[in-house]
Amino acid sequence: MKWITRESPKIDRIACPWLIKNFVDKEADFIYVLKEKVFEKAKDLNAIPYDIPGAEYSHYGNECTFDFILKKHQLNDSALYLLAKIVRGADTDQFDLAPQAAGRWPRHSRQDAERDRLLEDAAHARSREPVERRREAVQEGRGRQHRRRRWSSPRRRARRAGLDQARTARPRAPLK
Repeated sequence: MKWITRESPKIDRIACPWLIKNFVDKEADFIYVLKEKVFEKAKDLNAIPYDIPGAEYSHYGNECTFDFILKKHQLNDSALYLLAKIVRGADTDQFDLAPQAAGRWPRHSRQDAERDRLLEDAAHARSREPVERRREAVQEGRGRQHRRRRWSSPRRRARRAGLDQARTARPRAPLK
């Protein structure tokens, strides 16, 4: 299937092709044209317009096109929803949604867009790590226990055991 949007790919127009190619349509072909010609070319080429006002695949409320694609195609991967927060924050200038959103600057060339698609792969893989660790912990019967375990000092361990701090304190070197 062909997908078409306006030229100068930026945050959402880079993340959406990555999402579509990896999770919606493996054979997708992406076309970038002048903003004024998107709908005209979409009819001529039988392409789906996206990330442009008036298209089905576009922004709705505070959510960006990436969010719409997740919902429309029922992609229920929790790592994708973490990535969606980053994309939404960067694309809509809501940097408080995710700290990583502030580092996603728009690109202006197709070479940059290709590089950014690789970054999307890396961000998705990184988003999956905590999810996979939690899933493995639950399967092994550890549940949330791994979060509560913290390294502590010998003094804290002694307090928990009910020992006197004076006995566990390190001796100080004598003053000269």
